[in-house]
Amino acid sequence: MVRTDSWTRLLAKIAALAALLGMSAGAFSLVPVDNRLAAPLTGLGLLLLGGELFAELMERAGLPHLTGYLLAGIVLGPHGLDLVPATTVGGLTPINALALALIALSAGGELTMGVLRSSAKSLGAATVTQLAIVLPLAGAAFWWLGPNMPQFAQGSRGTLVAGALLWAVLSVSRSPAATFGLIAQFRPKGPLTQYAIAIVVAFDIIVLFLFALTIQVADGIASGRGQMGLGALRQVGDNLLGSVASGTMLGLIITGYFKFVGRQPILFLGVVAYAMAEFAAFFGYDMLLLFVVAGLIVANVSRSGGELLLEATSQGGRVAYVVFFALAGAHLDLGLLATIWPLALGLAAVRVLATWLAARAGSWMASDEPVVRKYGWMPLVSQAGVTLGMGVVVANAFPNSFGPALQSLTVAVVGINELVGPILFKIALDRAGEKSRDLDEPLREAIEQPESEAA
Repeated sequence: MVRTDSWTRLLAKIAALAALLGMSAGAFSLVPVDNRLAAPLTGLGLLLLGGELFAELMERAGLPHLTGYLLAGIVLGPHGLDLVPATTVGGLTPINALALALIALSAGGELTMGVLRSSAKSLGAATVTQLAIVLPLAGAAFWWLGPNMPQFAQGSRGTLVAGALLWAVLSVSRSPAATFGLIAQFRPKGPLTQYAIAIVVAFDIIVLFLFALTIQVADGIASGRGQMGLGALRQVGDNLLGSVASGTMLGLIITGYFKFVGRQPILFLGVVAYAMAEFAAFFGYDMLLLFVVAGLIVANVSRSGGELLLEATSQGGRVAYVVFFALAGAHLDLGLLATIWPLALGLAAVRVLATWLAARAGSWMASDEPVVRKYGWMPLVSQAGVTLGMGVVVANAFPNSFGPALQSLTVAVVGINELVGPILFKIALDRAGEKSRDLDEPLREAIEQPESEAA
């Protein structure tokens, strides 16, 4: 009975998606291009329904929901069926920012002082080994494979060196959003989960500093000046400091609201998250860091506040994850990937190998638990928004030389890592035995139990 009802719900979702696709295609063909006011709402509906459908299909295949959300964006987006065109994807940027804010709040809520203290030794060792192993191996791989792109084959040696340095830093970046997405779905508990959270959050900060330094060095090498400006480094420091201070303030505000009001927490979090996302964008603050710090403050200042935060973000988080990763999939350029896939695949493979070596070495240095030594590299494969953002900065910094080419290569490699990374992390959680029940299971049981009893 349960199996039949499950397939019935799946077929109903397929029928609903097909109907929505048909109505959307008809609406877009009838409405003038300059008057599509409903396009963002239609696109959002398509991505939400498509994401849910693909997630259920992936679950039946034993894959994480994030993979389904990404595939929904790829299929429905501008590089697939184009039912959610590029203009609509751009119009959903504010909703995407809100989704990322809720994801980061939830992640910060997991970072209690106990978790941070227990992960300090592992974090220190992993930082050393990731920088000492991934940076040189990724840079060497680009030095060897980079000349396959005309911009580096025809450029000077300084251009190739600058590209290799920047690529090395891009390879060190991770995807906090993908990590937190799987944590939100499965609510895992254990040393591997703590390790993954600590590493991806820490490297979000480390990579920003390292990237600011490297882009100045690369500019000096590529131009032949050999000089480095410190203004950009000072600006990055100010922005990170502002992000931490703003996150602390937001965390205290949320804690106060939960303590003295406590009503409609999801609505409250949605309003303040949207406001602070706009605030962060205006001042150039790191939004991910800001909201992670806010969640950390709530979780550590008030135990009940931390529990309320996790409960509220888990209730509203499903929609946030669908929107964020479906939009990420919609940005993946399949045509570009098809053009440079051998080079992208080679660089992605070297990055995975270097990440594995660095994680094993770091776990050995820190005497981590066996489960971290064996599977600690798997949560570190994913890449997403942070890496893509740095690729845009590179393209703007070197517009007349190798910048656009390196950005295109970044998009292609991130696309591979974005699809493979969540699957590897889920495998690690399964083998480590840390995965709790899927957040959808209680809802499914509540629906199916009465029917099973009736049967």
